[in-house]
Amino acid sequence: PAHSPDLAVVAAAAVVSSAPARAGASSTQPTARMMSTYHATAQATTTDERGRFELRNVPRNLAYLRLDGDDTIPLEWGRHVEGGLESLVGKGWDRVRIPLSRRCHFQVELGDPEEADEIAVLDSQGVELEISEFLGNGRREALRYNLVDGRSNTLGVGDGAATLVLFRAGQEVRRAELHLQPGERLLVRP
Repeated sequence: PAHSPDLAVVAAAAVVSSAPARAGASSTQPTARMMSTYHATAQATTTDERGRFELRNVPRNLAYLRLDGDDTIPLEWGRHVEGGLESLVGKGWDRVRIPLSRRCHFQVELGDPEEADEIAVLDSQGVELEISEFLGNGRREALRYNLVDGRSNTLGVGDGAATLVLFRAGQEVRRAELHLQPGERLLVRP
């Protein structure tokens, strides 16, 4: 097929916590079988042992890449970016590096269920991280997550998580240090 100035070949490496992604992490543009607001179909691909992958005929604008794997936090790279992928990549379509976070699982259980009704998780810089709840083949994500009777479901967050923040009626109650490890589910009793 003829080359189109609106399409590109992306040669990229998905890097996880400054180390290459494990072989088998998948990298896709959203497809009809995924829950997404992007409705075009693209062929999925899988990374090699160094985290490298290539996608062909990727729109330069008005598109994003969805990257996910069993041990990473899913990432929609380029979503909500004005100018689309081209503004992130510039002229370097053949040497893209996409940082991913390793997935850590945790569940919160408060000693006093009345203490808090919502949680947030911060990184070491104090930035709120997205909290994910994985449900079958899908997930829900938010910056804050509700507690029911002082408990959460099992949740996922990136390995940069450092602090758990407890809220009651929208007001911060207290903070607790987090020590999460990828591959383990931690019961957090702050």
